[in-house]
Amino acid sequence: MEILKISAISYLNTVPFVFGLEQSGFLKDFSMEFDVPSSCASKLIYNQTDIGIVPVATIPFIPNSEIITDFCIGAIGPVKTVILVGNQPLEEISTVYLDPESRTSVQLVRILDREYWKTRFTFLPLQEGMITTELKAGEAAVLIGDKTFGLEKKFRFVYDLSAVWFDFTGLPFVFAVWVANKEIREPLKHQFSRALEYGINHRKDAANSVSKKNYPNVDIEDYLMNVISYNLDDKKKEGMKLFLSMIQE
Repeated sequence: MEILKISAISYLNTVPFVFGLEQSGFLKDFSMEFDVPSSCASKLIYNQTDIGIVPVATIPFIPNSEIITDFCIGAIGPVKTVILVGNQPLEEISTVYLDPESRTSVQLVRILDREYWKTRFTFLPLQEGMITTELKAGEAAVLIGDKTFGLEKKFRFVYDLSAVWFDFTGLPFVFAVWVANKEIREPLKHQFSRALEYGINHRKDAANSVSKKNYPNVDIEDYLMNVISYNLDDKKKEGMKLFLSMIQE
């Protein structure tokens, strides 16, 4: 029997996928680990896992990479959990600290800086333990994932990077896709996709499976039903292609 290792992102936005994989019984023959997006990518790059949902920007670095489903983590406009925060408007920002958890978000803000805002920020890594609510004048930070819930109330200026991308291009943005680093048999790919589809079709049940105490003041059902867009359709593929071409530039 084919034994596969699966790496999933440990954020709220992947709950429907995990719910589908668990409830469908798919995982009875496979193992799944939870990681931040950059670690999911590293595991695929170094062949420590077989399938992972990885930041789009890392696809060119994964040997033998293949997108194996028509599902993704995407957004048509605001995504709420990939944000640039600060206490001054863009024109007064000089330094931006970058969240190390996702290379896609890092590349996205660099593209917007260069091609859309034309702000020419200085980019620095966000150091572990840095308290972003204490940003100094002229500083901002790119933050992603569950830690961003509620942060919009702590900064004077919050820019949703997916919404800015949509204003810039008119296209949805794709943050992560399911990728394999080796050939996966077609029946198994189909089975995997069916399990993901089950979770997407039962997002309300997936939302109800999440402990509310872990996400105080978050409308989990609204986030999963109306904010995150999970189907990797033609428009998202177009946006993803444009994004990857801009990275190469």
